[in-house]
Amino acid sequence: IVYGNLIQMPERVMKVLDDRYLIRPIHYEGLQRIEPLELPEDALREIICNAIVHRDHQGTWTQMSIYSDHIRLWNAGTLPENLTIEKLMGKHTSEPRNPKMAEAFYRAGFIEAWGRGIEKIIDGFTSEGLSVPTIEIEQRGVTVTILREKFQAVNLGGTTDVEHFKTKQDRSEKTDLEGSEKGSEKGSEKSSEKIINAIRVNALITTAQLAQALSISERAVAKHLKKLQEMGKIRRVGPDKGGHWEVTHG
Repeated sequence: IVYGNLIQMPERVMKVLDDRYLIRPIHYEGLQRIEPLELPEDALREIICNAIVHRDHQGTWTQMSIYSDHIRLWNAGTLPENLTIEKLMGKHTSEPRNPKMAEAFYRAGFIEAWGRGIEKIIDGFTSEGLSVPTIEIEQRGVTVTILREKFQAVNLGGTTDVEHFKTKQDRSEKTDLEGSEKGSEKGSEKSSEKIINAIRVNALITTAQLAQALSISERAVAKHLKKLQEMGKIRRVGPDKGGHWEVTHG
């Protein structure tokens, strides 16, 4: 249980996570020792702030469960009327459940701009090559699930190479040639599944963002998108710039 007033809460929750649960894999840039948190801190803080600002405070408290492979954050209160998960993950008008709390967080510097929270979260995770958190409506509330991919790699996979999660264009190109062009059906299916899941989360996701999230080249992403469209699993609505994706199967 984390106690404190609303303005103190984000940093106190972050400190508990940092001190007790999350890891800081070590790597070096030249002679400089780098110890970043396993999850992007700004994006994680944004998720916590969103939980506070959008929570139904007449319900129960916000609940976070931490496992070796994921973090589950549940918050009381459903989405506003006519706002679906798909719309939430794209460009949308900001509708805070508690406007005065949102104003206080804005003045305190926790919220940089209205309606950019989801974009900030997506950019934070994709820039580090991590899967974007998923959002679901359940038990009269909203659940955010965050995968702990770096923790899994370090503690279960035996690697401390956090650079593995960052996009390497030349390495991605080589992986694509070996996986897709040489007929690695299993790898191709896995990439296609990740693309479909990413589109479900963010219908406005770009080819560049998909390439970062999957650690493959944009050319490889384009091939997967074309194949998925030919199979009738996804379709493009509108132009390349200004349109969005839609999952039509599964």
